[in-house]
Amino acid sequence: MRPVSVRALCAFGAKAGDLDFRFVPAPTAQEGVAGHLLVQGRRDAEYESEVSLSLEFEGLRVRGRADG
Repeated sequence: MRPVSVRALCAFGAKAGDLDFRFVPAPTAQEGVAGHLLVQGRRDAEYESEVSLSLEFEGLRVRGRADG
């Protein structure tokens, strides 16, 4: 299996345009982390952050993380 990150797969599939227009201009990495921590802090006790996910399909192993 060839490993590929979700980010790399999205970048390959969307060579033009933007995947998300909600944040223009884009926040800095530091602002993004701060916002993410703020949102996570508002969730209930059952909320899981940074859950690792993996799927094998057509010779690729796609891996990433998600909240929920």
